[in-house]
Formats: sequence, structure tokens, C-alpha cells
Amino acid sequence: MEIEIIHDRIPLAPMAPEVFDQFMEKGWRILGHIILRHSAVVYNDDVVLTIPLRIILNGFSFSKSQRKLFRLHKEKFRVNVQKIALTPAKNELFLKHCNRFRFGNHYTSMDTFITEHSWYNPVPGYEIEVYDGDKLVACSYFHLGAESFCGTYCFFDPDYVSDSLGTFTMLLELETARQMGKTYYYSGYIHHTPSQFDYKLNFNNLEKMDWETGRWTVQRRIPPGHSEVNSK
Repeated sequence: MEIEIIHDRIPLAPMAPEVFDQFMEKGWRILGHIILRHSAVVYNDDVVLTIPLRIILNGFSFSKSQRKLFRLHKEKFRVNVQKIALTPAKNELFLKHCNRFRFGNHYTSMDTFITEHSWYNPVPGYEIEVYDGDKLVACSYFHLGAESFCGTYCFFDPDYVSDSLGTFTMLLELETARQMGKTYYYSGYIHHTPSQFDYKLNFNNLEKMDWETGRWTVQRRIPPGHSEVNSK
């Protein structure tokens, strides 16, 4: 049976937080100047299906290893949360981060993912800065609906790859979302085959969305290094 491919996009415009919640629940994501949803993408020259993920924050808890990483990194690094404010230093760090990936040198600006208007468009947007002393080593960005907390984008200094700063900033976002009393944390997509995004599966209280029905159902937590292929 053939699966209908969904690929929708519209220009970003300010919207009510409650409307943003509805977009998130239907699998939309913020990408620079647009908001989009797609049930398939080209990844490493292959077409793969995407699976939207979210975390139910009521009753959510870190795993033992996540609690340890969170505690140690809160002691090692300095963290600052503020409205999104782009700077040349952040763009430089973004480009350094992109060079880790295939096609990374195609990017010249973080404007592809985060823009100068992202602090209010489509809803209030914030950033988490992570510093090692006075050195900026990671940034993550999130947007707030009435009940939803959308983890929009993250990048970090590849010299700190062993510090798992991508996971650390996600833990910081989750802790912030819980403190704000949000209902859902939207972490974006994974693929139906193993990919670099599978770290998003290593969390409790996960749900995945089915593109055909629009329903969210339980997604079992899968720790790093597990060889299981994601199920649609």
C-alpha cells in the first residue's frame, strides 16, 4: 500500500499560543522563516519517513545517567536563559558546528534555522547559552505555546563533543518546560531507520505521531547504542 507523502509549508507569522499548540500537535516544526511538516525527507541520498516525537511532562523524570550528566554539567558550565538574540559569535559557533556534517559547508548563516525575528515569531522564543568560563560552547532555542514547549534548534562546539552538550541542552529545556508548567515538550522528528537523531528516543514519557491518523501513541524509550530500527 502506498503512503501519501505530506509536505506542507507556510510563511511564519505571529500566532496565538493556543494556535501554536494546534500546529505542534499536528506535526509542524519551525524552520527559519517558515513553519512546515513533512512525513518524508531525503537523508544520505535515501528517502526516509519521519516520526514526530513529544514528551509528556506530567510525571516525566530523568534517567539515572541523565540526572548524573545534568548535575555534573550544571557544576562545570555556566548557563544563561534569555530571549533570542543573535550575535556574530553565535553564527560563528553555528558554522563550526555545521562543518561536522555532510553538506554542512552549504550554510553561511544560522538564518536557515533561527532568524532575527525568532524571539517573537510565531510565538515567544528563547535561547539557552552554555559557557565554559567566558567561552560560548552551546546554544539551544525554544518556542512557547500555551501548553506546548517546542525545542526548535541546537548547536554546540564540536571540540566539546565528549561532553554531550546536545543532550545537556535538551535536559535544560525539559527542566525549564516543567518549571513553566507546560504539558508537552516537542523534540522534533526521528527517522524510521537509524539516524543521528535517535538520541531523542532516550527519554521517558515519549509519544510518537502517526501521519495517517494524526494520533499520538506511546513510544518506548530506546537507550543509546540499541540496534532496534524505529517502527512507524
